[in-house]
Amino acid sequence: MQAKHALLEAHTLYPELALSEIKSLLCLALSKDRAWLIAHSDDELPTLGAFNELLQRRQQGEPMAYLRGAQEFYGRDFVVSPAVLIPRPETEHLIDIALGLLTPNTRVLDLCTGSGIVPITLAKEYPQAHYFASDISASALHIASLNAQTLGATVTFSCQDLLAQTTGKYGLITCNPPYLSGYDPHLGALHFEPRLALSDEADGLSFYRRLAQEAYAFLHPHGHLLIEHGHDQAEAVRHIFNTSHWAPSQAYVDLAGHRRGMLIKRA
Repeated sequence: MQAKHALLEAHTLYPELALSEIKSLLCLALSKDRAWLIAHSDDELPTLGAFNELLQRRQQGEPMAYLRGAQEFYGRDFVVSPAVLIPRPETEHLIDIALGLLTPNTRVLDLCTGSGIVPITLAKEYPQAHYFASDISASALHIASLNAQTLGATVTFSCQDLLAQTTGKYGLITCNPPYLSGYDPHLGALHFEPRLALSDEADGLSFYRRLAQEAYAFLHPHGHLLIEHGHDQAEAVRHIFNTSHWAPSQAYVDLAGHRRGMLIKRA
């Protein structure tokens, strides 16, 4: 079957999929790019078994990032798998803020690192600092280590539950923790992604309470805690950090104008 006919047939069989997605899946199945597909639209294709499998997986809702095995973040491709969350563009704003806080030899610790996008991106953008990252999931850390190796970033990874085995002091601690509640209706649509990285199975605020109690001890006197939270959690998180350990928080917003994170200093 010719490539152009394969595309038309797939679009007929899977009308709920955009033609652009179908083209991307055919390129993925053939290990070719869009330019090749345009230039060879009349070519007879080999067996389409891999293409049909990808179409079925996409129809069932599996994210394109998992089908590709990669997702772009801050101009770089990161390996992803169902062991880690798919990087979101709103986290790029956290990177922008963090870069403004770094100085040579700053020690940076990223918690709940997942695929490692935060420390790896910071290490590539500002290699003069020292980067550490942790996650409770050994499978996630395998992906993070692979990304660091592939992208040539120097990051020290450890497997731990938030700050449980942390030692030393840091100038910056970053964290994008599981912040969906156990009963959040969005969890159903996110079932391909690891629930461990999405929800605390409680009210969605458990990790912020732990950070408010524990992170202070690991920050230098002028250090910062930079966290991401849900679009409707700003007031609740601000209230959690309204203690004697912490100075008033500084919120930041995403491109939609929602408060999505906070920069907090030691009191």
